[in-house]
Amino acid sequence: RSLALKLSSRLNLPGADDMYMQQFEALLAAGNIKGAAEIAARSPRGILRNAETIARFQRMPATPGQHPPVLQYFQVLLSKGRLNKLESIELARPVVKQGKTPLLTKWITENKLEPSAELGDLVSQLDVKIAVRIYKEVRSLSLSLSFFFFFFSIYFFERDVDMMSLLIHLHVSMRFSLSLI
Repeated sequence: RSLALKLSSRLNLPGADDMYMQQFEALLAAGNIKGAAEIAARSPRGILRNAETIARFQRMPATPGQHPPVLQYFQVLLSKGRLNKLESIELARPVVKQGKTPLLTKWITENKLEPSAELGDLVSQLDVKIAVRIYKEVRSLSLSLSFFFFFFSIYFFERDVDMMSLLIHLHVSMRFSLSLI
């Protein structure tokens, strides 16, 4: 059965989806979290790498002395390669809440997280530099600019600067810069 699963996945044969889902369900039912995570990681076209799978691991009770099942799932995925957008965001949520900047930096440096605007927004709560790096990778100029202006306005608001004059000056400067292009 294991050989059939590998071949059908590798050759993208019809029926592989059902075989992977059955194997995943059997491993979860047996309490084999790591095995189920391995199947999800190798599933054809990432059919098991979705919100439902993450939610199932999140709902599973933790075994004393072991990492929570959802963390085991993410550890397996990280060992196999890059997380998809949804996985990246879901993994980053608790990391941001716990303030674990070094972990985020490591994963981004190793290209383990898929950059997205949503991930940048989430990470901005913890570390502005990492968020800007994510926005740059997404190549979302409008988000990078809006993020910049948000912090820019907070900075000047706290210093009681006349924002209207500043914005008019900025607008004129930008129009001039754009006319040079």
